[in-house]
Amino acid sequence: MYDGQEEIVDAVKKIIKSGVKVDDIDKNMVKSCLYTCDFPEVDYIIRTGMEDGARISGFLLWDASYAEFKFRTDLWPDYDKEMVLEDIQEYANRNRRKGK
Repeated sequence: MYDGQEEIVDAVKKIIKSGVKVDDIDKNMVKSCLYTCDFPEVDYIIRTGMEDGARISGFLLWDASYAEFKFRTDLWPDYDKEMVLEDIQEYANRNRRKGK
């Protein structure tokens, strides 16, 4: 089962095993050691079934650091085309600052 914290731990272990100098470690190196090394950063995460709060439960912790989030109470099986279009429209209207 996937766990975002374990993904980061595995990346750190991989870096240490490679013998790289501490001063040479940067964000790009860490990203290159993640399971998702070939994937772009995440722009938007839609989380369904969130009746009791809002959390990502360890999902893509590194790649989602500047993602926008949408939390819905609707359950995944009920998430339909109209909801997708609604969420995409909402995302398109957001002012993304990416941490700035």
